[in-house]
Amino acid sequence: MNHYTYSFENLEVWKIARGLKKEIYLLTKQFPEDELNNLTSQIKRAIGSVTANLVEGSGRTGDKDRARFTNTAYTSALEVLDHIITAFDMEYISEDKTWN
Repeated sequence: MNHYTYSFENLEVWKIARGLKKEIYLLTKQFPEDELNNLTSQIKRAIGSVTANLVEGSGRTGDKDRARFTNTAYTSALEVLDHIITAFDMEYISEDKTWN
């Protein structure tokens, strides 16, 4: 795919989060159907928030503003972790999928 490279595409943390987002989307396909509007939806929104906030922060010119978006991405990543732990507790995923 040939396209303009945006600055966020060079961020290692964004690349990792992008890969994690793909893993999350594939992982949630095995969750029970009755979780579609609950845990599945929550975890997808949280991982989407990680990448989106990294992208938005990369477009900010001030360090303080950029840091705020980075912090929001971090807290969203913690939310993803909590949802992964819940999925493990509910036996939707095995321990090797918890990224400990």
